[in-house]
Amino acid sequence: MRKELLIILATAITALGAEPPDWPKTVMELKSDSFIQTKSGDLPPGICLFHREETMQQRENRKVGVFRVDLDEDGIPEIIIQHDEGGTGGRYYSIYKKHKDEYEEIGWFCGNNVRLLKPVNHWLMIEAWTRGGGTDSSRMLMKYERGKYRCVRLDEFRTSEDKGKEFVKTTIPKEGEE
Repeated sequence: MRKELLIILATAITALGAEPPDWPKTVMELKSDSFIQTKSGDLPPGICLFHREETMQQRENRKVGVFRVDLDEDGIPEIIIQHDEGGTGGRYYSIYKKHKDEYEEIGWFCGNNVRLLKPVNHWLMIEAWTRGGGTDSSRMLMKYERGKYRCVRLDEFRTSEDKGKEFVKTTIPKEGEE
């Protein structure tokens, strides 16, 4: 019942063009110049970016953006990789946490206008805007839960010439749908 009321409240407030009252505060906006350009072959152990067919030399020479940030307030920075691939929805990003001597992936997303938001349970949340092949856009809120970053809220917007950007709906994924 409480979740349904929150969805109704979020829908009403977002439809009016304002941020929902419970929307987390921005800690940092990630811009292109936040990422240090690095050859993929120079990344720490455990970070694997090889998603397409290419030779080992091509894999090691791909340029990716690397941003180190302490997402969980433990004093050890996690790594956000800005991939050299993407589409109309934005660039691909993957998030890695150091585990022993290697890094393990703890999340990924696609988007533009990426912001780190106020932490929940000591982990910064992530907001990313994305578009799917046109003018429609979505705002995704990701939170660290059960060992990974997961989408906990998706706001969809539609843009039209006569009305500009207007709110369409909010989706709160159920466990396992994120």
